[in-house]
Amino acid sequence: MEIKIKNCNNIDEASIDIIESILNIKYGINGSGKSTIAKAIEYSIDETKNLSELTPFKLLSSDIKPEIIGINNINNVLIFNEDYVNKFLFQRKLIDNSFDIFIKTPLYEEKIKTINLKIKEIKDFFINNSDLSEAISKLKELSDNFKLTATGINKACKGSKSLIDGDILANIPSELKNYEVFLRSDKKFEWIAWHNEGKDYLELSSNCCPYCTSSLTEKMEPINKLDIQYGSTNMKNLVSIVENIDKLKDYFSEDAISSFEDIKTKGLSDQSNIKFIMLLKNEADILVGKLSKLQTLSHENFREIKNVKEILEPLQINIDHTNPFNSEKTNKLIFSLNEHLDNVLGKATELQKEVGIQKSEVNKIIGENQREINSFLKNAGYRYEVFLLLENGEYELKLKHFDSEEFLHNENRYLSFGEKNAFALALFMYNALSKNLDLIILDDPISSFDNNKKYAIMQMLFKGKKCFAGKTVLMLTHDIEPVIDTIKVLDSYKDIATSSYLSFKNGLLTEQIIKKEDILTFPQICNEIIESATNDDIIKLIYLRREYEILGIKDNAYQVISNLLKKRERTLATDHRKGEEICMDVVDFENGIQVLIDKIENFDYEEILKRLNDDEKMVEMYKSVKNGYEKLLLFRIIFEKHPNPNINKFIKESYHTENEFIHQLNPRKFELIPNFIIDECDKIIASVII
Repeated sequence: MEIKIKNCNNIDEASIDIIESILNIKYGINGSGKSTIAKAIEYSIDETKNLSELTPFKLLSSDIKPEIIGINNINNVLIFNEDYVNKFLFQRKLIDNSFDIFIKTPLYEEKIKTINLKIKEIKDFFINNSDLSEAISKLKELSDNFKLTATGINKACKGSKSLIDGDILANIPSELKNYEVFLRSDKKFEWIAWHNEGKDYLELSSNCCPYCTSSLTEKMEPINKLDIQYGSTNMKNLVSIVENIDKLKDYFSEDAISSFEDIKTKGLSDQSNIKFIMLLKNEADILVGKLSKLQTLSHENFREIKNVKEILEPLQINIDHTNPFNSEKTNKLIFSLNEHLDNVLGKATELQKEVGIQKSEVNKIIGENQREINSFLKNAGYRYEVFLLLENGEYELKLKHFDSEEFLHNENRYLSFGEKNAFALALFMYNALSKNLDLIILDDPISSFDNNKKYAIMQMLFKGKKCFAGKTVLMLTHDIEPVIDTIKVLDSYKDIATSSYLSFKNGLLTEQIIKKEDILTFPQICNEIIESATNDDIIKLIYLRREYEILGIKDNAYQVISNLLKKRERTLATDHRKGEEICMDVVDFENGIQVLIDKIENFDYEEILKRLNDDEKMVEMYKSVKNGYEKLLLFRIIFEKHPNPNINKFIKESYHTENEFIHQLNPRKFELIPNFIIDECDKIIASVII
């Protein structure tokens, strides 16, 4: 797919091609807009972000907006960058959602479906049983009214406060009998609320009823008692509890019904009634617990047990003669449930087999993932290992150092920057593989690692048992080594990866395909330059000196080249092997000259020295060369005589060209020097007074 990007940050216009189902490496020097490419794609797809955030400063006051074309087939993307590490990793845990990332494979889900189909027979019977659902609901409602303490019932709970004096609606005190018609009416709650509101007006008169204006002398005591005993909230709770008990009456034993009648009359002041409520709540909780489990059985119930019967057999219910729920209706319901459970237990072997297969699959997945991650950590030289553990019903990835018996609980405290990045890449890969992504973006993922770790990471990401092979991956990097490894060194990548070079100039970003023949050793590049009759001798000498430096050769020929490019007369030539101020031996100098004549036809020291000292000709040569690499090296030669402190420091220290890899791109074909550096050199060259 061809993606076009316009007016995003430093990019005025860019065009890149992404081939589906393989690794697409986009190599470019710093400042070429790689991160902007990643952001432009992400911001166009993520509904929580806005592409306009990438508007360049120069366009903020215009109507021109950022634009990206060609991503219609990309509906979801995951990006590895610094934000991903900071937001999703090493927070409360090493990584969240370990189950979804490491366990929940298509095969795992298939096994779960098989188990749930077998459990469905159990669940359907219990879910569709209206008597069971009613019993659970009413028993739970009854139990929730009471809270127990170590010695009895919590006096502040709803049930205690409502029944402390019994059923005061059925047993109205004699001093409140005048209110009976109101307290037993269908509008008792409204009447009580109305009555309580009237008390707010008592302060207007010390002895005048706000209802009938008669004397309150003999009425204040029953008015206050009515307010205390028949408060609106307390009354509603009482009615609710009594109605609930009446609905459950068929589930209670005769003794339990008798105890309830006693509570209605005497309240909870009697110790035997308190003991009955404690027994009732305990038995109700046991019964509700078992009945609820029967309704909510799933594969998760069998995750930590070895035998299916360990789950099912305890769910059988036995109602003995002391149980307050020992009634004909309860026993009939329990008999039906137990009978069905017996039938299920008869098929436990079959269910056990499926559970065993599923558990074996989980253990296999866990083992494979642990081995893959730990193999990567070992190959990369990290002294850590991971364990995927099930704790409290939840899978979690744990990290442990070789020198410790304890798991780490604060990875940020112990892991170095490099270690965190390496772990982050491994965890990112598993996270990305757990999703059905259209595109995976790696924004400069391995530049900070040494060579061994880079190789281990690339192997894990693209050649491991679980890896990105077959996925559409965009890797943006300023590190050439992944390009070298995938194209030049590792032929096994040739069918699963493609590489291109991102060239950036004056806001325009273009890409060039990198082929195997484009990656050369510097001696190969040097020989190609020297053997070409069309190349200038000065250019040949520049490349030849770099070849000697890379190979560590400091022989007579190198000493001659070094003196020549430093514009020294033959008689002033020094020998760096002996010290900066030591003159070079005449015989050694002539031997060096002879070597250079063999390499560069018609080599003439004095003639080249004359040209090097001719600023006008050197500037002409600078302007004539087509690539930034040669321009930069010519610039350095020119300004050996015309030093500019600022640019000299920038080029020699900030962008030192003496760090090429053994393998590299041909600088004549690929523009490897940042455009802004050459622009600065051009400005200085233009200002030189010849």
